[in-house]
Amino acid sequence: MPEEAIYVIQKEGVFELVRERSRFAALSFCVHSLEESREKLKVAVERFPKATHYAYALRLGPRGDREFASDGGEPRGSAGRPILGALRRFMVTDTMVVVARYFGGKKLGIRGLIEAYGDAATKVLEASGRVLYTQETKFTVIPTPHTFDAFLYRLLNVLRKKDGVLFDRNGGMITFTVPKDREESAETFLEKELLRGTITKFVKEG
Repeated sequence: MPEEAIYVIQKEGVFELVRERSRFAALSFCVHSLEESREKLKVAVERFPKATHYAYALRLGPRGDREFASDGGEPRGSAGRPILGALRRFMVTDTMVVVARYFGGKKLGIRGLIEAYGDAATKVLEASGRVLYTQETKFTVIPTPHTFDAFLYRLLNVLRKKDGVLFDRNGGMITFTVPKDREESAETFLEKELLRGTITKFVKEG
């Protein structure tokens, strides 16, 4: 039986709704680790400060099988679980949704909270769109002509491999792939090379 397709969000998004005077602000994020998810939670708190609760859920890994959720101080199972349910329905991974709630003075009850958090998460994921998940990211780099060989040497040392690295001196381009979990470190390396002036441009795909 073939495996079900799995996706990542196409873009990070924001969606707000109001239920019985309580305001729910949902944010979607691309994340690749628990460390990164903690940073994204800080971003959500800064974007919507002084909210009463910050509930969230995330899924990580090639199959989305690393799952985490927090009710953010709401009754157990009333916030993190419905957010996680939305992530599962959209079959996305490497994705986090944070919902900030501003209490409006009227209690919603467990059922009302489940519906509100689930709806907010669903709406922000709809707004974010999705694309098929790929386990590798491709980079295309244009080195500065006189530093082509020096940059290629450093790149191979960083990647610790030659497989997957293609270079064309005449065309002035280098392409390589990295696993998803090393995408961020590869991008950081290339950004430093841009500042050094050894490359003029790079493009990321996947």
